[in-house]
Amino acid sequence: MKTFTRRKAVRRPTVVTVAKRAGVSIASVSRVLNGLPASPGMERRVRAATAALDYVPDLRGRSLKAGRTMQLAFAVADIANPVYIEMMRAIDELTKAAGFRLVLHSTGSDPANEIDLIEGLGRRYADGLILSPLRITPDHLGAQSRAGADCHHRLAA
Repeated sequence: MKTFTRRKAVRRPTVVTVAKRAGVSIASVSRVLNGLPASPGMERRVRAATAALDYVPDLRGRSLKAGRTMQLAFAVADIANPVYIEMMRAIDELTKAAGFRLVLHSTGSDPANEIDLIEGLGRRYADGLILSPLRITPDHLGAQSRAGADCHHRLAA
């Protein structure tokens, strides 16, 4: 098993760095990176600068500005359960098509884990949560209310 850890902080290129390298304004870099209209010459310079600097957009900054993480959390009792695996595949396909990333959690049927995930919505951990608890308690509903999250129940027949 391979373990990934965060590298030591390295100064990554920013939009300011790209703008200086390309000889354009920060607003021009933003326009190009967001696919808005720009002159071909400006777009060429910005693209060349991003490539030369190995610029990668900081999704944290983008999510702060947009107020969205583009992440959906999917929490189930046991990720080894074949039913959940099929659900995850279908949900992942839909979330990718909508431009979201799916984050998977196994709660071990522990209501405290489920409640922590619900409360995470209030901390903007994810834009939505698909939760498959074994039962919904008043604590679950209280966490949902504190998080300020809409709740849509769908009970299996």
